[in-house]
Amino acid sequence: FFDGSFYAMEVPPGDYRMYPDSTQLDILKSDAHPAFIDFTIKSIPEGDFIAGLNFDLKLRGEPAPLPVVRPSAPAPVAQAAPQYFRIQTAMMSTLARAIMAKLDIEEKTGVTHEIQYNARWDNYRVFSTEIQGLDNALAAINALRRSQFSDAFIISEQIFATEDIFYAVQVGAFADESSAQRHVAEIKSAYGLTGHIQFDALTSQYKVVLEPMSNFLTASTERERVRRETAITDAFLITQPNVNARDIEFSVQFGMFDTQAQAFQLSQRLTNRQGVQNYVVQLGGKYYVRSRPTNRLEDAVNLYRRALTLGYSDAIIHTVRS
Repeated sequence: FFDGSFYAMEVPPGDYRMYPDSTQLDILKSDAHPAFIDFTIKSIPEGDFIAGLNFDLKLRGEPAPLPVVRPSAPAPVAQAAPQYFRIQTAMMSTLARAIMAKLDIEEKTGVTHEIQYNARWDNYRVFSTEIQGLDNALAAINALRRSQFSDAFIISEQIFATEDIFYAVQVGAFADESSAQRHVAEIKSAYGLTGHIQFDALTSQYKVVLEPMSNFLTASTERERVRRETAITDAFLITQPNVNARDIEFSVQFGMFDTQAQAFQLSQRLTNRQGVQNYVVQLGGKYYVRSRPTNRLEDAVNLYRRALTLGYSDAIIHTVRS
C-alpha cells in the first residue's frame, strides 16, 4: 500500500527472512532498520497470523546534529540536486495501441507520456515524461493506478540502464526543418553543442536533441549542465524516438461488420455526411471500414478524436504496414 503497510495471504508455513526491496530503497535513498527480519509461519489448523513486522527507513548519510557555539554566521547548506523520475505505464504490441493508450492515459490523469519502441521485443512502451521529486512521482503513479493502469511502476536506475532505452536532451522543437537546421548551427557556434535533428511523427515537429545516452542518470547530468551553462534553461529529457520502420502509415478504423452491405452503409454515411474519405477491406471473413491512410500521425490522431465525438466509440487507430 502507499502508506507503507503491507498484507499477504496464503503464505505457506516455514521459516522466512523479510527485507525491503533494494531498488525502492535506492529510489528513496534510505536504509532499513533493521536490515531484515526473520520469522516463522506455523502450520496450525486455523492458520497462523504474523504482525509487527515493521521497518524504519532513514535517509542515507544523514549527519548527526552538531553543537553550535556562538556562530558568527549561519553555516551554508548544500542544496540537493533535484531528483527526477519516470513511470512506465503500459506496454503494447503495436504503435497504434500505444498511441491510444497514451491518449487515454493523458486524458484521465493529465500526466504527459511518450512512446518508445523496443526493437528486441518488438513492442512499444508508454512512459511518463520526467517528474521532479519522489512525492510528485508517487502522486502520479497513484493517480494512474486509480485510473485502472494498475501495472504502472516507477522506473529505477537499474531499469533505465539498458540498451533498449535511450535518452536525449532536447534543446529545441520546430515546425519546419530549416528552422531546426538554423538552431543546430546556433548552438554549435554559441555553446559548442552538437545537435541532431529528429522528425517526431507523434507531434509532426523537428526536434533538436543532443547525443542520445543509454543511462538515465548520465543524461540527467547532461541536461542540468546545459541548463546551467547555456541560455537553454528549458532543456529536458526525452526518450529517444525509435519507431518501428514498418509503421509508416496510419488510418482510423470506424467499424467492423459481418456483411459487406453493413460496411458499405457506414462507408457511404462517412463520405456523404462527415466528409471522411474511406474504404472497405475484407479480412478473415469480416468487413472493415477505414479512413484513407496517412503518413502524418497527427492527422490520424485528430480524426480518431473526431470519430469519438461523432459517436463512433469503437473507433481505433490502425497501423498500415508497408
